[in-house]
Amino acid sequence: MIKLLTGLLPLSGGEAGVEGLNVRSDSERVRERIGYMSQNFSLYPDLTVTENLTFYGRIYGLNPERLKKRIDAVSQMNGLGPY
Repeated sequence: MIKLLTGLLPLSGGEAGVEGLNVRSDSERVRERIGYMSQNFSLYPDLTVTENLTFYGRIYGLNPERLKKRIDAVSQMNGLGPY
């Protein structure tokens, strides 16, 4: 259900909305308003930190320029550069 509401999976029919936003047409704005904490560890251990961040950034539809800026910012903020 979370993946449907965040636009990560397409709706097979009907309509869905979050805070008045249409899940189909406003998925990025919906994700900005949803906080989700997975109960399972969701990083892939065979990928580097950068590869994991790139993977999830692409899933969320970040364009390459914005993705690079976000990865650089997160890496610097958390001291992840060496990893």
